[in-house]
Amino acid sequence: WVGAEGMVYEGFDSGMHVIDPFPIPADWTRVGAIDLGFDNPFVHLWGALDGDKRLYIYREHFEAHKLLSYHADQIKAGDKVSWRVRDHDAQEGEELKQYGIASRPAQKDVLRGIQKVAERLVKQPNGKPRIFITRDCPNLIAEFPRYRWKGGKAKEEPVKEGDHAMDALRYMVMELDNKKVYVYC
Repeated sequence: WVGAEGMVYEGFDSGMHVIDPFPIPADWTRVGAIDLGFDNPFVHLWGALDGDKRLYIYREHFEAHKLLSYHADQIKAGDKVSWRVRDHDAQEGEELKQYGIASRPAQKDVLRGIQKVAERLVKQPNGKPRIFITRDCPNLIAEFPRYRWKGGKAKEEPVKEGDHAMDALRYMVMELDNKKVYVYC
């Protein structure tokens, strides 16, 4: 058991947010997010949005010490997505594209991303949060209670350790919920 003190996502409740896998309806929008890695795990999360824009993370690929071609094959074996965001590495993004995996750079504002994920964890007036994770995503589920703030309660910067699925989740939620403001000159 891990106590809540210093946890980034204090609102995470496995009893409410973790659900059994179920067949994703064909009309739900599917999306993806990648956190690149080699020595650290390469992570791809698959998410689906229901008609009320609740996000269901229903599949993960989480593996280290493999080449991009391997990860591309694993991604292609999963559901097709409407869009996919990834960590910013331009070279790896181009290599993934050569393997048939389209993606765009993620919005990487860490604190804003954490805020957006935390907002989705909150139980709404209808009694449901705006994010669920199926038990098919054990690495993502395991990272929630271990994802901590540096220095405990400072809430300025999370510890950069064992956060690979957390990063991919943050990229996905930022793409969904952080509306970019474009200024034209």
